[in-house]
Amino acid sequence: MKVSKDKTVVLDVANKLGVLNDVAQLLAKAKIDIQGVICLGFDDTGHIEMLLSDLTEGTSVLNGLIDVEVCHRDVLIASGEDTPGFMADVTKRLLGANVNIEFAMGSARGLVLGVNDLETAEAALLS
Repeated sequence: MKVSKDKTVVLDVANKLGVLNDVAQLLAKAKIDIQGVICLGFDDTGHIEMLLSDLTEGTSVLNGLIDVEVCHRDVLIASGEDTPGFMADVTKRLLGANVNIEFAMGSARGLVLGVNDLETAEAALLS
């Protein structure tokens, strides 16, 4: 298993028609690849979290959106063979190390994890 550290871009947006399209179009125009994404809507509020090919440029582009707060989350990316049980292995290792998984997302680069303790999680996944 390979493990790397990265950051996701987190957007809290209005949950309305066209917002995800606006985000996708801006990033496409800037030639920034969305390598993983999760979108959730709760009543009037939406949440978009993305793993981008260029965090700095992506953040700069997204800061141009009106009424959107852009922030980041430190994450680990676990990658390995695409076989049944990969996620089970990852979650078992993290449970054994008493690491809470706060966020998980599949991506082109692997399993993206937001956890309560990055260092402990990384050590557990590399052991």
